[in-house]
Amino acid sequence: MLDVIYDSGDGRTTETAYVVISVSDEYRIAADRQLRVIGQQLIGECDLLTFSRKGQKRKSRTDRLYFNVRMPLTSLSKSFNKSELPDPDTDPDLPEK
Repeated sequence: MLDVIYDSGDGRTTETAYVVISVSDEYRIAADRQLRVIGQQLIGECDLLTFSRKGQKRKSRTDRLYFNVRMPLTSLSKSFNKSELPDPDTDPDLPEK
């Protein structure tokens, strides 16, 4: 499975982000590369993980990797659309629109 993710991009930019089907795949890549995650940020359809420099060799240092999370986000969005959420409570003190 990791080979498929590695073949999907290089993780250096949002355009060449690794494509994952689950957010946990991001952490599998980080663990495979022996990187310690210190930050995470959603940028459009990409998740940006930042890593600690401690323990990394200078020549092969990885500060950050981008992961395309379109598939997990789409799946999550669909699950909310299918859920049966109750109607919000109405406040009798607020005017109706």
